Amino acid sequence: AALQIGVTMAGENVRVIVTHLAHEGSSYRMAQMQKIIFWIDSISTDDPVVIMADFNAKPDENSMKLLESAGYGYVKGSKGEILDTSANQGINHILFRPSSRWSVIAAGNPACSASNRNPVWADIELLDPVIVTRADPAIANHRRTFQIIKGDKLLYYKLYYPASISIVVFNLTGRKCAEQHY
Repeated sequence: AALQIGVTMAGENVRVIVTHLAHEGSSYRMAQMQKIIFWIDSISTDDPVVIMADFNAKPDENSMKLLESAGYGYVKGSKGEILDTSANQGINHILFRPSSRWSVIAAGNPACSASNRNPVWADIELLDPVIVTRADPAIANHRRTFQIIKGDKLLYYKLYYPASISIVVFNLTGRKCAEQHY
């Protein structure tokens, strides 16, 4: 079973998934992980996602490799190590995707005397997207403004309803470089 928490950061949807995978064996976990990834992607492949769990699996298990192949990266400690539970059990983790959208400010694996396992925690923030959109479907002229931050990037956009669009590219000095009408 997995719990999805709907979170909004800076007006953007973020999904936080908390789950606990089977301890009975890797084949159970693999089937569970396939269902979880399918479920997450069936809602949206664009939303930033954080998934945390008692995965009952070390990072080298196939179920965890499945998460990595789906674009998830581990929250790591200050020395680049994948954080895990005490006694090198390596089964509790926090992962996120896309990695380019998240910044790990701090993370840890503090010792807690009340448990035989130490918690994994992370302070992470959602970075501004490459493209920031200010879209309001109620705007009468259907105008959308995009700001491309830097570099060679693909432009992604969503329309609220069928419409003709124009894309205009300006350089840093404000001079129009390109224009395309669709």
